[in-house]
Amino acid sequence: MKWKLLIFLLIGIDALAQKPQYVSLEKYTLEYIRGSYRVERVIDAREDTTRIGYTHKGMMNVHAPAFFQTSAEKEFQSLFLRSFAVNAATPLIIRINHLDVYEFVYSSKQLAFAELNLSFIIQEDGSYFELFRSAVIMEDALMDVSRAHAYNIVLAIQQSFLDFEHRIAGNRIWKEEIQASTLHLRPLEERSYKILSADSVPRCLFHTFYDFRDFHPDRNTDFAISLESWGENSSRATIRSGEKNAKIKDVWGFSDGKKLYMRIGNRYHPLERKDSIFTLNTTHAQVQAVMQVAWQ
Repeated sequence: MKWKLLIFLLIGIDALAQKPQYVSLEKYTLEYIRGSYRVERVIDAREDTTRIGYTHKGMMNVHAPAFFQTSAEKEFQSLFLRSFAVNAATPLIIRINHLDVYEFVYSSKQLAFAELNLSFIIQEDGSYFELFRSAVIMEDALMDVSRAHAYNIVLAIQQSFLDFEHRIAGNRIWKEEIQASTLHLRPLEERSYKILSADSVPRCLFHTFYDFRDFHPDRNTDFAISLESWGENSSRATIRSGEKNAKIKDVWGFSDGKKLYMRIGNRYHPLERKDSIFTLNTTHAQVQAVMQVAWQ
């Protein structure tokens, strides 16, 4: 009888735990953004415009759907109104292409993640142009991450704007016209990023992930490559400036003309490609070890 009562209580608790979690951005504003922007419109082009992800609830960590308190468009627009001046100089249309929050649960901690992909769009003479498309993942580790999702989303939006400003400062904005009829359509499936259509990748540097994704290589900087063994069947690399013979640590990755490498910590690890997927030939434990050394 006691076991039946215990099972009944557990089932009852987790039935309640599956209730949705609602997320609101109302307590936050964007910071550290230098440009003068006003967001005239927010377009939610996600495939599912209701759910924003899943969380874990209850003693059994049952999946529970997560939703905004209002809608993605209203939450984002309210955040922008609190963060930017209404008479700012640069009018933007922000399109939400992808937003997903989720959690990994371990015995000693929980990890909360927010993935975000935004399009920065302007309108000129009746035509629409996409200036930039962000791709950001934010992570937070706590004993209970249920309250971290709003914060992660705001950080992801903020980082998207900072990346946009960095592209402007580096004169790395390329306008791509968008038809008005497709403005509300989710573009991620239709668009093949330029790195995927490149027939070959020359010896070059990629200063940022966006340079890699959009295939804007730096062919002019001279650099030397040093390889060292890493694990059983892999290697990693360091690169040095051809002029100063100093280690280059501040670029996202490089190509030796045959193979692509991505920076983790202060070393560069080879990327393997299969179809449209690039993967690192290394283990999670190796990556953690590299990052611990890099931060010391």
